[in-house]
Amino acid sequence: MCSKPLMSDAQLSSQLERWDCHIILGTLESYSAESHRMNRKFNLDAMSIDEMWQLHEEVSAVLSVRLTSEKRQLEKRLAQLRREKEMRQSEAVDNRANNATRERRKYPRVSAKYRNPNEPSETWSGRGKQPRWLTAALKTGHTIDEFVIRNLESNKSNFRR
Repeated sequence: MCSKPLMSDAQLSSQLERWDCHIILGTLESYSAESHRMNRKFNLDAMSIDEMWQLHEEVSAVLSVRLTSEKRQLEKRLAQLRREKEMRQSEAVDNRANNATRERRKYPRVSAKYRNPNEPSETWSGRGKQPRWLTAALKTGHTIDEFVIRNLESNKSNFRR
């Protein structure tokens, strides 16, 4: 196996495509044919055509075996990376499904119960935080009953749900 760092899926795919053709020049090192190892330097100028052809066939056979082995290992690694990616994606989908916020329940519209006498468009239903105008008026000594909308019963009968 080569000692290169791990590659991404795209790099592994492109590496497999690039191995269609290899040219070997110079020194042949770590030549192994049937577990036979030898280190020798070839003088290509002194070799006959038959010897060079034999060397070419041997190198092609060894190269084919090594490339097939390396390609098989890279394909295994690529398959493993794809499985891990699919697992991460499925976990992310599961987490999103579990963490999805539930749709807020729709509450019926509530009619106003209090009105600002200085600004009649400002009203309050009596729910939630008191508006600033009401808080300021209560601090000056007014009571909340002074701001009650009097025709509340007649408004309720006209209000449609």
